[in-house]
Amino acid sequence: MKTLFLCCLLVICCIQANAQTIKLRPNISKEPVSYVVDYMQLDSMLMSSIGFKESEISKIKVKKTSVIVTTKLLVVLDGQLLTTSKEKKAKLSSITSDQIASIEKIDKDIVLDRYGRKGSSGALLVTTK
Repeated sequence: MKTLFLCCLLVICCIQANAQTIKLRPNISKEPVSYVVDYMQLDSMLMSSIGFKESEISKIKVKKTSVIVTTKLLVVLDGQLLTTSKEKKAKLSSITSDQIASIEKIDKDIVLDRYGRKGSSGALLVTTK
């Protein structure tokens, strides 16, 4: 009987300890997540339409409510090829989702034919309004 009592007491203590450690996180932000891909600000609809492969991404950073993605892809903005990080930052950092008419990811086989070895990972074709 004493053993049964100790087992019950132990179970009750474990349940109380678990109940105390499970707390809701009150500091979770209710702001929508924003995405920044190669300096472009994209909403979740545009981001999900791209469908990145792991091999196409060089870095992912998470800051509060932003997910920052750096890709290995070439970026073609309104027909202009952006080859360096400096060019991408200068041209793409001011573009928001509202200004994008279309964004399309092109496979590396097609990009290699058009742009040579620079397109070995593929490309993003971005058309603004």
